Amino acid sequence: MTLIPRDPLRAWLNVRHRYYNGVMKSISKRDLNQKTAEVLDRISAEDEPVLVTERGKPRWRIEPVDGHTDLWDKLRAEGRLSSPKTVETPWPTENPGDYTQAEVDVLLDWAKGEH
Repeated sequence: MTLIPRDPLRAWLNVRHRYYNGVMKSISKRDLNQKTAEVLDRISAEDEPVLVTERGKPRWRIEPVDGHTDLWDKLRAEGRLSSPKTVETPWPTENPGDYTQAEVDVLLDWAKGEH
């Protein structure tokens, strides 16, 4: 049986954590400390966030800066935010009518839950 040598940094791809839209790759704090330049190069190349763990628990997230300075623009670009509809509902122009005191009392009782 022949063993194929494996990229030692590639091992961090095996540990994964769930996040809002998929699976986030993770790396230990120790590995990040020893191979910082390599890890940052991979983060930039893959354009995905990486979770840094300390003693197996997620502690930090490193993600590439993609040039979006405005949060709203970033959320729109990711498809997580959309603009509201431009068609506005007009305010009623006519008076709905005058209510008698008895009708007002019934409506207030209903609104208070006394129905």
